[in-house]
Amino acid sequence: MSNLASTSFAVKSGLQSGFFGQGTGAIAIGFGAGATGQGTFAVAAGPLAGFATQGTGAVALGYRAGYTGQGQYSVAIGPNAGSSNLPRNAVVINAASTELNPAASGLYISPINNQSTAMSLIGWDASTKQVQSSTGLLISANGNVGLGTAPESYILTANGSVKMYGSDFIMTASSRGVGGRALVHEAGNALVINYDGDFTGGVRVDSTIYNITQRFYYASATPSVNSPTLATSSTYFVNILTDDTFATNIRASYIIYLPPASNPVILNLNASYVSASVVNSRQVNFVFSDPNATWVKINYLKIT
Repeated sequence: MSNLASTSFAVKSGLQSGFFGQGTGAIAIGFGAGATGQGTFAVAAGPLAGFATQGTGAVALGYRAGYTGQGQYSVAIGPNAGSSNLPRNAVVINAASTELNPAASGLYISPINNQSTAMSLIGWDASTKQVQSSTGLLISANGNVGLGTAPESYILTANGSVKMYGSDFIMTASSRGVGGRALVHEAGNALVINYDGDFTGGVRVDSTIYNITQRFYYASATPSVNSPTLATSSTYFVNILTDDTFATNIRASYIIYLPPASNPVILNLNASYVSASVVNSRQVNFVFSDPNATWVKINYLKIT
């Protein structure tokens, strides 16, 4: 069979292969391969591979691979791989009994078997374009993840230190309650446990349950009802009146603010705790010295 309208350096082998309009440097091997409109430097091997309008530089290997409308510089390997209008720059590897026709460029493989044992992921280097496996991240068949170690019976297992960019560590299990913010990195570089009392059942250490309540109060020179009273001496006695019944051991930290209390600005943070003495079951005096203490926000823990 003659090769009609074929240009130079083209190669064909097989009945009706490269039959009409075969481009320069194109190769067509097999019955009907690259039969019509095969693009420049395209390769079609296999019965009806790249049959019609195979794009420039496209490669089709296998029965009906890239059958019609195969995009430029795309690759179709396997029976019926990208058989209909395979997009430009797409790569399709098909070993299934059905057609595999992606709608966009990228890498497509079918079938992929499920694995019962932990497997490493395949990564791609966007700079070098290298594809390689990662031994540092392993995923088990049930979705458990291991970082630097094999997955265990937990959702995530890590071998090494963990760094998190974010302020809130939230825990919730519907069978145990709504949960909430277990750890919070608060302004002033403070670590808060059970932020705002989200865990209404308290915080338990070992076998003892401690109900820890955190309260915030602003101290001013003109206190209102149930507000701390700030003395004018160099040593400040901050008096808190609340509806809480205090335990015998009270500790507090404080932050110095610029007024107003509705929108204060942090002036200075004293990260250390100050001692507190119990006046009665609802009144506690906090004693500390700070010349900037015009407005004071008190953080105190009531432990019962």
